[in-house]
Amino acid sequence: MTSRRKTFAAVGARSKVDGYDPIGRIHKAARNGDVKGVRRLLVRGGCHVNDIDKKNRTPLHYACAYGQGKVVALLVMMKCNIHLCDSDNNTPLIKAIQQQEEECVTILLENGADLNVQDPNGETPLHHAVYTDNTSIAAKLLSHNANIEAQNKDDHTPLLLALKENKHHMAEFLIKAKANVHAVDNRGRTALMLAVQYESPGIIKLLIEEGVDVFAEDQNGGTALCYSVASGCN
Repeated sequence: MTSRRKTFAAVGARSKVDGYDPIGRIHKAARNGDVKGVRRLLVRGGCHVNDIDKKNRTPLHYACAYGQGKVVALLVMMKCNIHLCDSDNNTPLIKAIQQQEEECVTILLENGADLNVQDPNGETPLHHAVYTDNTSIAAKLLSHNANIEAQNKDDHTPLLLALKENKHHMAEFLIKAKANVHAVDNRGRTALMLAVQYESPGIIKLLIEEGVDVFAEDQNGGTALCYSVASGCN
C-alpha cells in the first residue's frame, strides 16, 4: 500500500463520490479530512483557501462532498468563500446536501451560506434536499429561513417536486411545515393532481384535509379525477 493510501485510510476515508477525485495537494488533504495538512498547506505550503481545480472545485467543495466537518470548520475559519460554484453549478452547501452530510450543512448554514441560491434548473438547496428525501436537512434549512415556496424552471416548489419524485415522506413533512398546497406547476398541475398521478393515497387524503380544490383544472382542462382515471388510482 502506498503512503498516500495509508494516509487516506488513516483519516477515515469515505466512499468515493462520483466525479470528485482530487488532484491538487490541498484538495486531496480536504477530501481526506487531514486538518493539519490543510492548515500547513495554507500557512506555508503555497496554497490558497479558495484554490480551484479544473472543475472549479475548491477545498471546501471536497470537504463537503466527503463529509469532513473539521476541515469545513477550518476552511470557514480561514475565511474561504462559501458561495463559489463548481463547473456543475453546485455550491458547497448544495454538495453537502447531495451527499447528505448534515454536519457540513450545519456549519455552512451557521456561517451564512446562501439558502436560496438557484442552480441552472432553478433548484435551491431545499429542492436538493427533496431529492435525497432527507427531512432532517430540510428542517434545518427551513429553520434558517429557506424559501419553502421557491420554484424551479418547471415551477415546481419543493412540495410539488416531492410529489413528482414520489418522495412521500418529504411531501408529508413539507405539508406539515405549511408549504402552499395550492401551488401549481408550469402545466397547471396541482399538488393533488401530482399525488394522484404518482399514486400517493396518504398524501391525497392529507391534501384534501388541507382544503385543496379537487375541481381545479390544468392547462388542458384535466382535473384530479381525470388524473385518477388515467393512472388507475382508486
